[in-house]
Amino acid sequence: MGSSVTVRDIARAANVSHGTVSRVLNNHPAVTEENRQRVLKAATELGYFASKSARSKAQPENRTVSELGFLLTAGVDAGEQNFWIRILRGVEAEATRHGIKILYRAIGDLIDSPDRLRTALNEMGLRSVLLVGDGDPEIVAALEDLHIQFVLVDSRVRGTTLNAVISDDYEGVYQIIKYLLDLGHERIALIGNTVRSTRGTPIYSIECRALGYAQAMRDAGLPFEDLLLTGAGALYVNDGYAACKHLLDNGIAFTALFCASDLVAVGAIRALNEAGLRVPEDVSIIGEDSHMASLVTPHVTAMRTHPEQMGALAVRQIMSAVENPETPPLVTVLPIDLIQRQSVAPPKRRT
Repeated sequence: MGSSVTVRDIARAANVSHGTVSRVLNNHPAVTEENRQRVLKAATELGYFASKSARSKAQPENRTVSELGFLLTAGVDAGEQNFWIRILRGVEAEATRHGIKILYRAIGDLIDSPDRLRTALNEMGLRSVLLVGDGDPEIVAALEDLHIQFVLVDSRVRGTTLNAVISDDYEGVYQIIKYLLDLGHERIALIGNTVRSTRGTPIYSIECRALGYAQAMRDAGLPFEDLLLTGAGALYVNDGYAACKHLLDNGIAFTALFCASDLVAVGAIRALNEAGLRVPEDVSIIGEDSHMASLVTPHVTAMRTHPEQMGALAVRQIMSAVENPETPPLVTVLPIDLIQRQSVAPPKRRT
């Protein structure tokens, strides 16, 4: 049917009313899931989305960004909110400088329904977006199908070359583990070795941190021990507490802990204190820097990322990509710093 696909055509193919089709295409909640899926299936088979995208592409090309979508693919649990909010803060500040309007939406709940995802993206009417969080291949495919320009923020999609702004998690953690090794630590445990997205794929930044840890240990000539890796999926206080308890209860010796987040570090400190161990006299701890890292005792030595700068750079990068669509994709990598506080010391000498 091509460009002639209408609401009437979709309603007839799906055997529903015109109003139901309209509500589904406008992502209105007042429709049953069965009817929603029926309408989306019919619209896709009739070529509604493809024809609408083609009509949009045929319009005179506008190589400026006036409106920008901030699409959050990750969860918005309390432990993650601070990081995403700081990225959004950087995005808003830079966008304001250029007179760009920001439209925010969490789309993690749409990933498992490709038709709903494409409908939502299509109805938002955006031509440029920042994809923040998990770089899910399904979302990337939908954006490409709809000819929406995008930049990945804090993520990459393995096996592809796409515009992205990320932290140097691999090298940053490699240097942090080397810092602990140089102090004399050899038994360094990692809490939060694997964190997965809602679809079960490893989160890029956490995966890179685990790889940096492993390489630093190998380069120091130390055996890489799976026993020292624990807390799969750990991001919060209770996760850190449970993972540290697991190490202690199983008699696994360690003199330092690297934690996937500041909240994990807080939980680990609680478990150590309950076991009568002191930080840093008995065990050194490094977490990720945020407001929490300096509120606990002792203040937590931490790796510092730069989420506000990440957001600002992502805005500049999407502007450049829109203005110069023939330019090859660019991956911008921000360094990670070590903030030395009170939770790290050389290991106790064994007698």
